[in-house]
Amino acid sequence: MRAVRLLLLLAGCVIAPQLVLERADARARNDDLAGALKLYDQVAARNDASVKNKLQALIDGAEMCDRLKDDGGARSRLERAILLEAPGLTEKAMFYLAEHIRANDRARALNLYYRAASIAERNGGGFPYKIAMDRIMQLSMSSP
Repeated sequence: MRAVRLLLLLAGCVIAPQLVLERADARARNDDLAGALKLYDQVAARNDASVKNKLQALIDGAEMCDRLKDDGGARSRLERAILLEAPGLTEKAMFYLAEHIRANDRARALNLYYRAASIAERNGGGFPYKIAMDRIMQLSMSSP
């Protein structure tokens, strides 16, 4: 009986991924970018986190890396994020990754913009549909 109580107590100490995301968001709002990044990375690595939570953590972690001027960190998180599928988030990860690589890999950026726009349109035409379409037009009209 004592072992069961101890197990229940320990299980209660594990914080749900959604709560960790909320804590990370609060740290980000208070400009504790490194602290927020650490929490986002913890959620992205958790086995008990849903795909949606992992994807949100990777996207938000990439944003923290951008704010910390760590382009490589942002790109690596976004590369991982585009492998996951969650409506409303996958297309954002694709768009943000395209923004990161547009100057160096125009063809891949165009592909990502097309994919992001297509998925966004399928999900009701929200973000990043219009801006991805604008980027496609810009890249199509400019010379390589």
